[in-house]
Amino acid sequence: MNHPTRVLAVQGTLALDLRGGRPGLPDTPELEPPGPARLPHVADAEVRAWAARLAQAVVEAVGGQRPVSQLVRWTAPNVYRDLERRVQLVRRAAEGARTIRPQVRSVHVCRPTPTCAEVSVHVRHAARSRALAMRMERRGDRWQCTVLEFA
Repeated sequence: MNHPTRVLAVQGTLALDLRGGRPGLPDTPELEPPGPARLPHVADAEVRAWAARLAQAVVEAVGGQRPVSQLVRWTAPNVYRDLERRVQLVRRAAEGARTIRPQVRSVHVCRPTPTCAEVSVHVRHAARSRALAMRMERRGDRWQCTVLEFA
C-alpha cells in the first residue's frame, strides 16, 4: 500500500510547516473558539488557523525564540527584510534581559477577495498586549504575508 510522502520545506535549523501540519490554533489558554451561531466559513477557518500559526512564529522570531530564516517562504521579500531588521533591533535592546514568550490570544479575519485576507492579531507578552495587522495573499497553493504591521 503506497502512502503519500509529505515533504517539508526546511530553512534554518528547524522545519516550520505552516501548511496545516498541526491543526487548529497555537495553544492559547484564554482564546475561545467561535460559538456555533458565529461559525465562520470553512475557508475562513483555514485562513484564521494559518494566520494564527504565522503570527505565533513571527512574534517568536522577533523575540529571539525562533530563527527568522524560517519565515522566508511564508513572507514577501519586503516583509522578511523588515522582520530581519526588527530581530536585530530587539536583540540589541534586550541584551541580557530575560525573554518572555509571547502568545497569540485572538485572530480576526476579513476576506475582501477569495485570494486575499486582512488579519488582526492580539498578542500577549506577560502583562502587556500588542497587535499585529497582516495582509495575506494566496500565492499558488499557499498563503503568503505581504504586509505586516506591529502596533
